[in-house]
Amino acid sequence: AGMAAVLKSIFPNISTGEIKARILGSAIQPPAQGAALYGLPNLNRAINMPAQTVYLPNFKAMDDAVIDEARLTTQGTVTVENLWKAASNVKAQVLIGGKNAGVVQINSLASNGKFNLPWSYKFKSLDDSAILNLQVVISDSSGVSKNFFFHLTAARSMENMKKSSSLSLADVKSDDWFGNNNGHAYAKISAVD
Repeated sequence: AGMAAVLKSIFPNISTGEIKARILGSAIQPPAQGAALYGLPNLNRAINMPAQTVYLPNFKAMDDAVIDEARLTTQGTVTVENLWKAASNVKAQVLIGGKNAGVVQINSLASNGKFNLPWSYKFKSLDDSAILNLQVVISDSSGVSKNFFFHLTAARSMENMKKSSSLSLADVKSDDWFGNNNGHAYAKISAVD
């Protein structure tokens, strides 16, 4: 908030998008991949920064992805905003595990323009890790290439899990179970020497 106030006092007609762009674009690279979206902002760089494209993917809008168990796939969309200078020949892609999961090419993207980047991923089996490491790579004709990283959890549908683990109480024999109460069957406890 302090940097935004300083920028607004120096540039009274500055837009909200340009404030965000200057703060994010001034950032020094974070020490580790995924540590921060852009890094540590630098006020002097933000004040003296020439107009440039600054891309901001909206990962906050992405909910957990649900796995389509019949197809072993999950999918989603990342919305990306260009906060400042217009861009041309924009290419954006999502990589998951180093493999292409989605790509979009845009001829022209205005300042404050947005686009959607749909992606889809196929699991080898339901035993695969449910944590997807998304890498979003955005480049344009200016030579800018920016990488963003996000960890997303893909979840199995609880309805399918419930159906696959349900047991008809008609199939339960009295000597197989401790009891049943309100539709729940309780298993015997046994010890092995």
